[in-house]
Amino acid sequence: GNCIYVDKTDYFHRLVTAPGENLFFIARPRRFGKSLMITTFKYIFQGRRELFKGLKIDATDYDWKVHPVIYLNFGFCAASTYDGFMEGFPNTVKEALLDAGYEVIAAFTQPDKPSNRGMKLQPSPVKKLCEERGVPVYTPATFKDGVPTEQLKALAPDLVVTAAYGKLLPQSFLDVPPMGCINVHGSLLPKYRGAAPVQWAVLKGEKTTGVSVQYMVKGMDEGDVIASAETEIGEFETSGQLFDRLMVLGAELLVKTVASLEAGTAVAVKQDESQASYTTMLDKSMSPIDWSKTPREIVKHICGLDPWPAA
Repeated sequence: GNCIYVDKTDYFHRLVTAPGENLFFIARPRRFGKSLMITTFKYIFQGRRELFKGLKIDATDYDWKVHPVIYLNFGFCAASTYDGFMEGFPNTVKEALLDAGYEVIAAFTQPDKPSNRGMKLQPSPVKKLCEERGVPVYTPATFKDGVPTEQLKALAPDLVVTAAYGKLLPQSFLDVPPMGCINVHGSLLPKYRGAAPVQWAVLKGEKTTGVSVQYMVKGMDEGDVIASAETEIGEFETSGQLFDRLMVLGAELLVKTVASLEAGTAVAVKQDESQASYTTMLDKSMSPIDWSKTPREIVKHICGLDPWPAA
């Protein structure tokens, strides 16, 4: 009929079609791998087959806790955190700066935490990368005691770079580097400030989105924007796929921005507060599909919640 039943262990490496060339929209299995019912929507392909090449159902048990990230120097420092499928972003940013010739003097990341079935302590991907590249790593459990700020003062970076940090840094920390603290954010500010900007751009059916590099201030994503880059969102592009593209775009933009700061040619533009919007964290209560919505709204709901929490 119009549905295909897929067990959590089954992986798709081919496009599935039904009579009439209906398009199957595929959502990932829920956490811990419950089986998934995949529903078809009567959309004609219109040349969109290439979008689904290599598509697979992934039953990975995602971890959605935050992890901080990078410190660098010509001298700079960078700090970052990320969620689940976002964990490649800080490493991408860090590697881009290293490849551009900037010296990474230290990294701030989350303390090791229990993971997998054995619940053994595991370092964050950022810590692993830093250890491989010989970069000193700091793992503060909190910024409230002032210790990370004193550590930052001792490092004496010229600039702090953050990517998807997920929480506000204290003003005392932001005041340390003479060139300030800059952040790579996954939206075209002032739109979609806060958590999960990539997912919400898909959920809201935006045609375009992008990345912004901004100065960090006390308010959430309210700093002056130094640079931005825009990209189109594919009609059937998932949040995970979009994030993969944005993290590369953001890393490239950051390298250009740092170069302009170093050269003294960067121009920061104040955000238009009248255009500001804020996002919230995703949760599993958002998963149920409202079938009274339009077909496009349903599609965007499915794509926006992929890979987590899944529609």
